[in-house]
Amino acid sequence: MVTRPRAVTRWRAILLAALVSAAINVPAKAATYVGITDFRGAWASTATYATGTIVTYNGASYICLVANRSVIPNSSATDWAQLDSPGLPGAPGAAGPKGPQGPAGPAGATGARGAQGITGAAGAIGAKGATGATGATGPHGLTGANGSVGPIGPSGAAGAQGPAGIQGASGPIGPAGATGATGATGPSGPQGLTGATGAPGAQGPAGPAGTNGANGAGFIYLSGWTSATPYVTNNVVTESGTSYVALTNNSALDPANDVSTSGGNWAILAAAGAQGPAGPAGTTGPVGAQGPAGIQGSPGDLGPTGAQGLIGATGPMGPAGASGAIGAAGPQGQAGATGATGATGATGATGPTGPAGAQGPAGTSGSGCAATPQPSQVALLQWWSCIVPVGTAPRAIAFDGVHLWVANYGSNNVTELDTAGNVLGTFAAGNGAYGITFDGTHLWIANVGSNTVTEIDTAGNVLGNVSVGFRPYSIAFDGSHLWVTNEGSDSVTELDTAGNVLGSPFVGANPWGSAFDGSHLWVANWAGSNVAELDASGNVLGTFNVGLNPIGIAFDGTHLWVTNNSAGSITELDTSGNVLGTFSVGSGPCGIVFDGTHIWVANVTGNSVTKLDMAGNVVATYNVGLNPIGIAFDGTHIWVTNSGSNTVQRL
Repeated sequence: MVTRPRAVTRWRAILLAALVSAAINVPAKAATYVGITDFRGAWASTATYATGTIVTYNGASYICLVANRSVIPNSSATDWAQLDSPGLPGAPGAAGPKGPQGPAGPAGATGARGAQGITGAAGAIGAKGATGATGATGPHGLTGANGSVGPIGPSGAAGAQGPAGIQGASGPIGPAGATGATGATGPSGPQGLTGATGAPGAQGPAGPAGTNGANGAGFIYLSGWTSATPYVTNNVVTESGTSYVALTNNSALDPANDVSTSGGNWAILAAAGAQGPAGPAGTTGPVGAQGPAGIQGSPGDLGPTGAQGLIGATGPMGPAGASGAIGAAGPQGQAGATGATGATGATGATGPTGPAGAQGPAGTSGSGCAATPQPSQVALLQWWSCIVPVGTAPRAIAFDGVHLWVANYGSNNVTELDTAGNVLGTFAAGNGAYGITFDGTHLWIANVGSNTVTEIDTAGNVLGNVSVGFRPYSIAFDGSHLWVTNEGSDSVTELDTAGNVLGSPFVGANPWGSAFDGSHLWVANWAGSNVAELDASGNVLGTFNVGLNPIGIAFDGTHLWVTNNSAGSITELDTSGNVLGTFSVGSGPCGIVFDGTHIWVANVTGNSVTKLDMAGNVVATYNVGLNPIGIAFDGTHIWVTNSGSNTVQRL
């Protein structure tokens, strides 16, 4: 059996331990003065508790403020006050082993392989000339822009929380409180519990035997310290996890500061407990499912074709045939007697004619279109065709009312032609010359490789360069302003004819071709598979769905026609954005133009041009050079750029 002196010491130790880390972050409230009467151990819902009783609950200690029964200590601040908090959670444990890697997401679909170009018919075989030098291999085409990154997959479920860390060890017991005044001898009564913690008062005079009364004034717990509360000796408060006891009556003296400066007004009753060791780490949650594959990026530009080998030297002229042998003269008759003349001898036979020499090969024609079709044109029944070499990898083509201008992507320049197909000049542009248009006075070239637009006059002089968005592909003129589609910036840049940037509104994903309908600008958004309508201020008025990956767009005076590059079709829209029809053409439709009667479409992977009537019926299909992209009308003929053949062709 525990003797009374040891029981008192044990009860005091329990009380001091309960005050070690009292009330972390307890909000300030009006002071409640309650004397400690006894310690009842763990709280029970069936027990009745009197004011001043101390219990433990969920690792914390509480003092009863109002007699109650079945009131959970942490549920009512008016019935209970928390003396201390459980030990701080242990530091996070070491990371648990990495969960197994989730299965790999499905591979993105492989882009369709471009159709192989149709093999051109063999030209008529001439006499074999000397073998031309092998042309240098053209540089590899630029890689297409990466598709947009797919959305991040959902996060894996959170791992289960690790078990709570072991409660920190109790802080050291604070120094004994000052000796309380001798308490009056209590009347005899039932044996009470040991008095509140505090040094025993001086021995009072002998009195009748009785149970132990309250031992001195004892400690009075007043919750968290506040500067507005006056304190008296033996008041206990908490601050930042440490409990302090008042040694003097004082007010507005911060216990922590007073102790650190040896002010003598406060003493540490119980220091904050040390932090418990780290709890074990929770298991790692499973890896989240991989997000869906990003959309496929727009196709890269075609690489320029290598330079053509030199034309073989003309074969030598065959030798002239040998002259036939002169027939032998007939024998002269004997001189007759003078008299009648003798008969003339017969004429000798003429010798045979020598064989004709072989004919040399026909010479090459000039840069213009020959008045007489060449044998290769006749063999392919292309009586109408005219093919003219220009720069490397020609893209767009524009007509200025007199001449044609071709943007050569691979050689960073433009070629000027007359309508007879004669090359009039080649002039510098920017890096990756791609789109081109005429504003009635000057030519404007969109340079996809340098993110600029170059302005030149009709003599080929460069007048200036203007920075625009990322990867400008096409350019259109609306009668007063120029509009540049920035495929890599999802925007169009508006310029005035002085080259000033007026704005760069966003229009859709990967804008490519554009056209003006007399009031509004229409832009084909490749990745969005739609067209956007803009007013003259650059405001988007609407977005309308068409076929897969639209590139080119043309206006026929009433309706709009859009080439759906990955669908092998064109879509007809009215100016309200309503789809009027979708019509099949060749493989990879790209450039499109209206000639006043028919719609013409350049099929980049089909190596052909499709001609349609206004009802969308295919009238004819013409085989042209490799990878036709740009197309234009000069008032009489259709011209198409063969990007893979480094030529333009007149139809």
